[in-house]
Amino acid sequence: MKKLNSDFFFAGVFFLAFLHLSTLLFAQQRSLDRELLVYIMPDSLEMADGIAAVALQNASVKSSALAANLQKTRAISIAKAFPDWQAKDSIQTRKDGTSVKVPSFHRIFKLTFATKAEADSALKILNNSAAVLYAEKHSAPVLDNDQFYIDGTQWYLNNDGRNGGVAGADINAEGAWAIFTGSPDITIAIIDSGVDTGHEDLTGKSSGEMPFGNPHGTLVAGVAAARAFNQDGIRGVDWNAQILSKTIFNSFGQWLGDAAVGQKITDAVDEGADIVNCSWSFPDYPTTLGMAFAYAYKMDRVSVATMGNTSAPETRYPGAFNNVIAVGATQNNDIISDFSTTGNHIDVVAPGGTNPSNLLNGRDIWSTSIGDNYQLTSGTSFAAPQVAGLASLLKGFNNDLSNDDIRQIIRLTAEDDIVPGPDPEYGFGRINAGQALEVLQAPNELLQWSQSGGAVVNTVGIYQTQFYSASGLADGTYLVKRHEVQNTITFPQQFCEIAGAWGRGVGTVGWNAGTPNYGEGFCELMPGTLTNQQATFRTYVYEVVSILGQTLGWYPTTPANVTFAYSVLGIPGPNTTITGDFPPGSCNNSTQIFTLSNPSGGTAQTWSVSNGLQIVGSNTGTFVTVRVTGNGNQWIQASITNMCNTQTNVSKTVSVGIPQLTVSTYDDRTPQPSNYTYHTATAVQVPGTVPSNYRWFQEVNGVPTTQIATGLQLNRWPIPPCTTKYYQLQVTTACGTALYRGYAYNYYGCGSMYTVYPNPATERLIVEMDSSSINPENISEQAALSLIQNQPQNNENDIEYVLHNWFGIKVLSIKSKALRTEIDISRLPEGIYHLSIINGVEKIHTQHIVISK
Repeated sequence: MKKLNSDFFFAGVFFLAFLHLSTLLFAQQRSLDRELLVYIMPDSLEMADGIAAVALQNASVKSSALAANLQKTRAISIAKAFPDWQAKDSIQTRKDGTSVKVPSFHRIFKLTFATKAEADSALKILNNSAAVLYAEKHSAPVLDNDQFYIDGTQWYLNNDGRNGGVAGADINAEGAWAIFTGSPDITIAIIDSGVDTGHEDLTGKSSGEMPFGNPHGTLVAGVAAARAFNQDGIRGVDWNAQILSKTIFNSFGQWLGDAAVGQKITDAVDEGADIVNCSWSFPDYPTTLGMAFAYAYKMDRVSVATMGNTSAPETRYPGAFNNVIAVGATQNNDIISDFSTTGNHIDVVAPGGTNPSNLLNGRDIWSTSIGDNYQLTSGTSFAAPQVAGLASLLKGFNNDLSNDDIRQIIRLTAEDDIVPGPDPEYGFGRINAGQALEVLQAPNELLQWSQSGGAVVNTVGIYQTQFYSASGLADGTYLVKRHEVQNTITFPQQFCEIAGAWGRGVGTVGWNAGTPNYGEGFCELMPGTLTNQQATFRTYVYEVVSILGQTLGWYPTTPANVTFAYSVLGIPGPNTTITGDFPPGSCNNSTQIFTLSNPSGGTAQTWSVSNGLQIVGSNTGTFVTVRVTGNGNQWIQASITNMCNTQTNVSKTVSVGIPQLTVSTYDDRTPQPSNYTYHTATAVQVPGTVPSNYRWFQEVNGVPTTQIATGLQLNRWPIPPCTTKYYQLQVTTACGTALYRGYAYNYYGCGSMYTVYPNPATERLIVEMDSSSINPENISEQAALSLIQNQPQNNENDIEYVLHNWFGIKVLSIKSKALRTEIDISRLPEGIYHLSIINGVEKIHTQHIVISK
């Protein structure tokens, strides 16, 4: 193992001076300041594959307007920014088999100019061209570290309080290693200055591009994943992860440009990198790199970047992208490093050192350097790979974790003692690798679910935005209405204690609210809605119209077809069911044993039953014996004391004795005789019976009179205009006679039956049916009201009340058979709505409603 000595230090200073001189010389040959990256729409300009840069006048420009604009720019040459990227490279397959639309990098071209001033002036001309989706300059990143190196120790992994530090002001790496030390199946891509793959602490586990004398990438790689127990050097956060090196500089130390670096990121993803670390930053928004990071996100990879070293609040990319974990730096006393950039987009912090101008042993970061050396360094550059190493540990420990799962676990388990709650300096706190692995241990479980459907709660529009790599849409500029869609989801399994819940973009059918929009799935937990049983999530969908006014439809889907993918982490309640059932014809005194399918789900079980059943013997334990004492649908319940010492109830419904009948109904009208309604009622057959057991009678004043049908169906029973008729269904079973009572009415010839008030309304809307408009045959009004109010509530004859908003989107629907129905409209925004009252498939009342808050 080699140490940095004074000779090496001065040789490094000489090298940096030479590097600076070489950069100046090379800048005369190529300067990124004289280049623009331009996304040109299809059919406006084409270049054959494999063609190098050509003079602008020799380019195949098919749009006369574009040709005129290009001539105004005075560009010298044009070339494909991604020469190896082809249109056919349009779809990739994620590890879970899902197809992902890749960025349209083949439409990005590089324009070169004689001077920087000409490139700057061309920006406005090109961005105003209809054939150009965007034109932008290259980013100008800086490596987020410092160039002074002296000897030191790895306090950031295990801080014992030396050198003015605070014991425990570290990432608790030993706590993580006690659970898991990494997997060789996981790869961290170091998108940096190159990695010395032959270093004694990195050899055999790293591959890719070597550095051109700059140690930065090698230092980053060592922090993330240096070997352990190899009798050399240091330990990385993840001992076993593989390293894939991609360089962002050429041999003269120049930034390769956004197109080349975007290619490196997508190449790393395609070559299998699970984690992407970028220890560099710049202040300007880069669309081209945004497409690359969006691709990594949609391919379910974790991206990590620095906040920067500007010592001030600032938005810097790529850390400020929503799909990237942004990392700030702390000192060995847990106070934020003076150089660390701050901002609301920060996720977490990790140790990064103390003083960029005076590196100190035991206070700054000690890592691998080129040539089998080790050096001190400081900066957010070396905080970020600690997070990348932790992400790698989590992915290796549970390969089913999504990128959002990993990000949220890192946030959730960060130590937030200095400034409680997320803040611009520390984010969610300093990472705690031990706690991040511990939270995935039993009795905790991380369960991943998804649910479809949702309701629009807010709409923003109409405005202009751009879509890139969004499935179903060509890259371009569009007019949109953006709709926020929410769904309050009851979890498939109850939890007795929840550590956290969050949405997963990968798996969600719904996009984010970003402009531009890269078509990434987006699902977000609404603050304050999480309970042990449910939570509210949101995503966004778009109504899209072309710039020419052509309606293109909903993207990525309609509100009703949104899919919310989400994860819940905590201690689940017993995942158990009650097995066993009474066979058909189980009458009084029949007995049956019922058992819990998963008795290990709780520590104690107590049984109870409804009034038509009786427990025989003990009511505790994993099974119970039950006797029949009544009729119809009954319930059996097990109350389980779970691991959180709270109670979970599991129940089962059984049918015993004389059964409860279930009937579905349907009304239709035919022209002969005029205005008659024909009522059809179909019974669900009770086990142990035959159709001949079923007899239908007309009922008058509660008494069955004329038999009107036999068998499972009362077919097309005629109801005269403005009339209500009542019927009984009687079924003979081994235990006795079961009874069902129903009715049908014909509203035609009665005028409007409904009064709706107040209008305008604020919190609730009341709909009242005028019972006098329905005249029952041969029955008093008082008896009719009594019968209507006492009908079963699960009959398909229920009246449906539907509200549509001004855009024709259904926002509320309820069913009721009551004479007076209250509709809760407190969650609906102000506006004009359309109320429809529907009987079966026919509207029987419509009215405009004004909601005013």
